[in-house]
Amino acid sequence: MTTQDILKNIREKHNLTQDQMAERIHVTRQAVSRWETGETQPNTEMLKVLSREFNVSINTLLGAPRQLFCALAIPGHHPNNHHASLPT
Repeated sequence: MTTQDILKNIREKHNLTQDQMAERIHVTRQAVSRWETGETQPNTEMLKVLSREFNVSINTLLGAPRQLFCALAIPGHHPNNHHASLPT
């Protein structure tokens, strides 16, 4: 799902018009409209505001998957070698 779809879904989930959402986060209705059409995207500071106001993660706003995986680099361990032993 794209950021524009996610923002529209959040607005609709909260039963807000574009005007009401804009007022709630202190931007213009045109800004909300441009985000929802994909013409522009919210900047980093606005993503923080949206995240706090609507209780969603910035990763979610950006369309990231629900679970993020972190690769751990272990010295002496090659990622394709599942039989490598860890250093002691």
